[in-house]
Amino acid sequence: MKTTLSLPMPAEMLVPHRPPILVIEQLLEFNDTKGVVESYMHPDSIFARIDGSIEQVTMVEIIAQSFAAVKGYADLLEGKPISKGFLVGVKRLNIFGMAYKRDGLLTFIERVGETDEFSLAEGKVMREGQLIASGNVMVWVPKNI
Repeated sequence: MKTTLSLPMPAEMLVPHRPPILVIEQLLEFNDTKGVVESYMHPDSIFARIDGSIEQVTMVEIIAQSFAAVKGYADLLEGKPISKGFLVGVKRLNIFGMAYKRDGLLTFIERVGETDEFSLAEGKVMREGQLIASGNVMVWVPKNI
């Protein structure tokens, strides 16, 4: 049974993550295998350094959570419970710039491959229209959890 939903949708409705680990704010756009996700780098984030910059490894978490939001939205549209997935790999992570406290970021995410219980997603993280990170994440979504 398909469900009607509307965007934007808060991330907490789509992913199992909760603060302080939750780094995405909301799903803005969705189209089958891709979406656009908004993040805000809170001043008290556990990923913020003393100088106000955000740890670069946070980009992996932003990409992975963005994929989880797209997958969660797809699950809800199908009338299913939100799947639980596990990040199992990162490929071709490139860091081109920095993010800072209070920055708004946009992540463009797309599922580019899928097998029985694994998905490969490609993400691009933008800050003020500039690409600051890109990479692929491999996620295991077991069917029996």
